[in-house]
Amino acid sequence: VEQVLPVLRRRIPSVRLRIVGRDAHHVDDLRGRPGVDVVGAVESMRSELDRADLAVVPIRFGGGTRLKVTEALANRVPCVTTSIGCEGIDVVDGQHVLIADDAAGFAQACGRLLTDVQLRSSLTDAGVDLFERCYRWSTIRSKMTGLAQSAMSS
Repeated sequence: VEQVLPVLRRRIPSVRLRIVGRDAHHVDDLRGRPGVDVVGAVESMRSELDRADLAVVPIRFGGGTRLKVTEALANRVPCVTTSIGCEGIDVVDGQHVLIADDAAGFAQACGRLLTDVQLRSSLTDAGVDLFERCYRWSTIRSKMTGLAQSAMSS
């Protein structure tokens, strides 16, 4: 909001950042800032994802799998994230998502995705293919079943 959004709004004045999800009270101080909508919890993310032009996952520290990245892939929403934001997910920068670890790079990546229709299309196509091959629950279940059977027969 402070480092990326102003740069992006100078390039694309109509850009809005929608912060959607539980625990929005943690970002209440962002309400009313230019270009920011703090939505909070919603019954279903489907309508939010359907209206999104871009998903951003600007995580700078922490651990665990980043479900927001796989959610974007599954829903054909192009994504800009940090290296830490996609840690544990087999995405490739420029193929499935755009990865940037500083504010200037993040703003540039967001601007590229918002203005380059061909790039958006290629990332979303490759992203949904990766999701289908690696992260769909039926795929994961099948792999886990195979691993369990292999372990039991050893």
